[in-house]
Amino acid sequence: KDLKTAQYVQNLFSNHYFRLYTNTDVIGVETAGALKNIIAVGAGALHGLGFGDNAKAAIIARGLAEITRLGVALGANPLTYSGLSGVGDLIVTGTSVHSRNWRAGDALGRGESLADIEAN
Repeated sequence: KDLKTAQYVQNLFSNHYFRLYTNTDVIGVETAGALKNIIAVGAGALHGLGFGDNAKAAIIARGLAEITRLGVALGANPLTYSGLSGVGDLIVTGTSVHSRNWRAGDALGRGESLADIEAN
């Protein structure tokens, strides 16, 4: 809510290889950041079940639509979801083998127990 402080922090940490962005839409950034994890588990599960890229694209696209609808209902700016904290974060979390949520979903899809997944 304090744009001047946010811009100060942005300038402090930004350099030629790292760019920090500010956003005043706290509701949008928080809902996107939290709910993309659910979609990532689902995308991983589809992979573990043997589904292909079209299924992954469908769950990510529909997931983004639902996240946006919920966020807007809570007072978020819909444009937040088309930026880095929305679609940007959702793509990497929902497709990367480095994502803990994607890996957990993949393991569930392959039939591993939740207890085993949590232990690893």
